Amino acid sequence: MTLESLIRPLTIITVFGLLLSVGLRVKVGQIVEATRDPALVARSLLANFVLAPLAILGLVLFFNLPTPIAIGMMIMAAAPFAPMAPAFAGIAKGNVPVAAGHMVIYSILAVVVTPVLCRLLFRALPNADAVEFNIVAIIISLLLTVFLPLSIGIAIHSLTPKLAARLSRPVNVSSLVILGVAVVLIFIDRFEALSALEWKVFLAMILSTEISLAIGYALGGPSVSTRRSIGLGTAVRNIGVAILIATGSFADSPALLSVLAYSLIVITLGLAHSVFWGRKGL
Repeated sequence: MTLESLIRPLTIITVFGLLLSVGLRVKVGQIVEATRDPALVARSLLANFVLAPLAILGLVLFFNLPTPIAIGMMIMAAAPFAPMAPAFAGIAKGNVPVAAGHMVIYSILAVVVTPVLCRLLFRALPNADAVEFNIVAIIISLLLTVFLPLSIGIAIHSLTPKLAARLSRPVNVSSLVILGVAVVLIFIDRFEALSALEWKVFLAMILSTEISLAIGYALGGPSVSTRRSIGLGTAVRNIGVAILIATGSFADSPALLSVLAYSLIVITLGLAHSVFWGRKGL
């Protein structure tokens, strides 16, 4: 069995497990609470599904990045609010309930919006006319690996909170371990290609992360804690969903490598901002 044949199933297990653990932790009330400020929801949607992706697209075009690398960045741009966003918000002394509620909302929306947004962003790239991307197949994949486990987790939490509490941590930890294994396998498999990436690729990814954070922070409303939560959620893209799409549609392309490189950057910068805000109490 080759490394590449292991990456896809490990990614599916990871995404399923992470979303299951999210559902096991989140109360239905948190989701309802997150929707009670429609203005905040609208601004957050604008930041995550319009402004941040356009900013990332602009940087890709400005730096004239190779099409496969650009495709990977577009996949990340279309997949906001990672399951780790609430944890980062907690470290940053942000509004954790808002981060958790919005993360669930985005996970549900991502099933349909992310594949469609990917297609739109691909069409804006030069020399990407022949990119093969089956939207229906991706939506079905996300339904099974994102919506289904999230729904199961929320149902278990609603029916048997004690069981959900017992299951949440081991499911989350094991999923993160499997994600780490998948990332390491990709890293080993594509190490030479990763080390050969140009400096402008990493600069574009760093700027994309920082600008996305600034956009989310600016549109997060008057509360500093909420600004931090929306800012971090906008900056830290949904790595699991992005890797799932990349391994499903671009497994043999540098696009997967691009997603990995971008993932490492958003985790590093997201954690750095979270720790800084948490320690400074700004």
